Amino acid sequence: MMSTENSVINGREADLLLYGEIVNNAGAGEDVVLGKAVVSEILALSQSCDKIRVHINSEGGEVYAGIAIFNALRSCAREVTIYTDGISASIAGIIAMCGRKHYMSKYARLMIHSVSAGVYGDKNDLLATVDEIKALEDTLAVIIGERMKCSPEEVKTRYFDGTDHWFTAEEAVKLGLADGIYDIAVPDLQGTDGPSDIYRKVFTNRAVIRSQIVNNMEITRIKEKPRFTNVVNEDDVLRVIDELNAQIEKLEGENSNLKQRLSEMEQEDIEKILSAAVECGKIEEGEKEDYRQLLNSNRASAEKVITSLKPKRKVKDDITGGQPVNSASGAWDTKMEEIRRNRSRR
Repeated sequence: MMSTENSVINGREADLLLYGEIVNNAGAGEDVVLGKAVVSEILALSQSCDKIRVHINSEGGEVYAGIAIFNALRSCAREVTIYTDGISASIAGIIAMCGRKHYMSKYARLMIHSVSAGVYGDKNDLLATVDEIKALEDTLAVIIGERMKCSPEEVKTRYFDGTDHWFTAEEAVKLGLADGIYDIAVPDLQGTDGPSDIYRKVFTNRAVIRSQIVNNMEITRIKEKPRFTNVVNEDDVLRVIDELNAQIEKLEGENSNLKQRLSEMEQEDIEKILSAAVECGKIEEGEKEDYRQLLNSNRASAEKVITSLKPKRKVKDDITGGQPVNSASGAWDTKMEEIRRNRSRR
């Protein structure tokens, strides 16, 4: 005889235990029925065993994790039989209806009810959650209706009314939710006043739905990130995200100030280039605005154009040879005196 995480194997037969809350993801040390692990185990057992007996004692849990187990059992090529040893409530009850023979202990209970969900977000998130709940209830109603030989609409009217509907083994057999009853002692049920005393969890048969920030959150994986090492729950994650957002806003403010200063420095540099071009005669004062626009739109190209310009010739420079008119040579005055003399000779 060999045991694995959820099953006990004896030759070509195996007993698979679904004892505990059904979830998609679990934190360290949590005693739960992990959807992915169970599906993997079913696939492995189908390769090595001819008969698989599935024992359920679960108050339910997450819808999608339960549906994954439901599909794995329904499609298994081996002989599968379901036994409710204690409780098959909420999504655990749906698993029990996977299309295989289902037997309940004479002391066991089965419960079905509406889908419930928690959501955090704006009105669009709320509306999306309502739509998803409706879609999930449509699916579950088909599953239950197939067992009870009634329409999905009848199932929703009778059982998805916000109330938990509990059935004894005898009631479940009469309704078609179970195929038979077997006798086994279930200590968990002793000393209780009724099914509701046994069923103490609030968010069972739940769709885990969140806002876009924490949709399908996996705390274990998030904790692998340096900033999130010490988070414990979703509130901690949101707190860290708020801190990061505050840092981002601060950096964006500083970046904006740097951009403003850089822009001012660029304009100062452009003014120096234009002033130098006017000073050396490459452009006129009235042309500065045109060249300023060119420098702002394409700095590199505009600088090349200005650099390639030659200083404009002036009549005064031609006469003086480029020397200042007030130079010691007196070239300007000499030239003007020569012109006057030539006129007087005429």
